[in-house]
Amino acid sequence: MNVTEESVEIVPMTDTYTGDDIFKNMVEALNKIGAIWGKKVNLATDRPPRVIAVLRPVPAQPLTFYKHPLGRENITGYDIMAYSWWRFMNDSDTPPHWLLQFPMVKATVRAMDTVTDYMMKTYRKNITQFTLAGISMGGWATWLTAAVDRRVVAIIPIGMDLLNFTENFHHQFRAYCGWSYMWRPFYEMNITKELDNPRFSVLASHVDPLAYNKRYTNISKYVIIASGDEVSMPDNSHYYFLQLEGEKNLNLMLAHCSKVSSTASTCQAVFSSQSIGWWAGGKRAAPVKAPEWNGIAHEAGSEVGWAYRPSWLTRLHCILHHGDNPARQ
Repeated sequence: MNVTEESVEIVPMTDTYTGDDIFKNMVEALNKIGAIWGKKVNLATDRPPRVIAVLRPVPAQPLTFYKHPLGRENITGYDIMAYSWWRFMNDSDTPPHWLLQFPMVKATVRAMDTVTDYMMKTYRKNITQFTLAGISMGGWATWLTAAVDRRVVAIIPIGMDLLNFTENFHHQFRAYCGWSYMWRPFYEMNITKELDNPRFSVLASHVDPLAYNKRYTNISKYVIIASGDEVSMPDNSHYYFLQLEGEKNLNLMLAHCSKVSSTASTCQAVFSSQSIGWWAGGKRAAPVKAPEWNGIAHEAGSEVGWAYRPSWLTRLHCILHHGDNPARQ
């Protein structure tokens, strides 16, 4: 990677400012000149050695694989992960570095190398410690990079606490009587039928963060999850948190990653036993009391948020379900 310096814009900043303020202004300046974010690694500094760096996109996408079992092209995100898992599961000669998490971790390590190299050459500052943060699949890479690179001293995985994931996959199926739509490609490629296959145990040994538990002993961990996450159950921690080595903190936000209003209000009310209000067709409907509630909280749009507390469970589940616009019903 070649690193070049170019003056884009001079932005006056007064009083007290943070690294976030610097990064926000840098992003605005780059957007003004039409910078292509997919081809850039972005770095901001506030008097070294404090450095903020953003790596994107990882993985590079969309991608097309030769002889995809479902004949799909230009796939992205979890579809890429599903294909890499499918190939590993169905071909015993496929090495583990085919699993998508491996190139994501490698890209993260190389980005850290680039930061240290740039800071040394430009500012004569030796960066020896990193705090990593990532969302969803980036959170997965955050966990695994911390397991293999000793420069990482703290991590903030966001929306990714699928540790001990074989148990948590089973847990999701039992709770939902099926799979979240985010696991659709894994279901369609029959990966979800192989959870107890010995080959799946081998896969988990490579990419399940809990498989590297001992390596987290000296790493501070701040795990942030949302109660309405489409990927994971809100109580995944039941299957890993007590086992997790070292300093650890868990923040369960009563919100959905992109639909905060509907899911947050729903789950907040259920947890606090308050009444639940919902909207349909632009009009506010009668509230439903939480303690007896097993119903649906509608909100105009295409999202239906709901929660339930089955008598045979001791933990609460909040679920986001995609359905028809209730205003049309």
